[in-house]
Amino acid sequence: MEKSKDEKNLVQRAFKQYILLLRRNPIVTKAITSGLVSALGNILSQKIVSYRGGKPAPIEWLSVLRYSAVGSFVTAPCAHFFHRWLERTIPPDKEYAALKRLLADRILFAPPLIFLFFLVMNALEGQNLSVFQMKMKEMYWTTLKMNWKVWTVFMFININYVPVQYRVLFVSMVALLWQTILASIRK
Repeated sequence: MEKSKDEKNLVQRAFKQYILLLRRNPIVTKAITSGLVSALGNILSQKIVSYRGGKPAPIEWLSVLRYSAVGSFVTAPCAHFFHRWLERTIPPDKEYAALKRLLADRILFAPPLIFLFFLVMNALEGQNLSVFQMKMKEMYWTTLKMNWKVWTVFMFININYVPVQYRVLFVSMVALLWQTILASIRK
């Protein structure tokens, strides 16, 4: 089914507005995008888990809010500043830049971001330090390996081919899948 001219025009106008917002307020725009995508990922995860269990359950809106908060206040700002740092530290024209950038992301960025995710989520859930330590022991390594499996190809594309101002947007789109996986792992 082909989109009408008005539909195409609406999508183009929305994208142009998004680009304008990225220029005016990059961190806020990326935070809102990441928060919305994280919330949607959590909702999808809840629905998948609910239907997989055979009994549909209502949406846990506090969980949606927590994931949205992590996306907005942790993931987006961290990714924004990491990608700016990466551009300055390993410019694309340096020898082996593609590999160096990918390794920097996979080794220097992903592990602490996942740690921070578990830490902040634990705090937002009102859990104590012993619960955090148990979750880290049980889930951190599994989550990190899953991150490496799911994200490595996408991060290679993102870091080496997506313009820096659109990287958080690109990651947010892929994150819809990742947030669904991550939310399912945590349950």
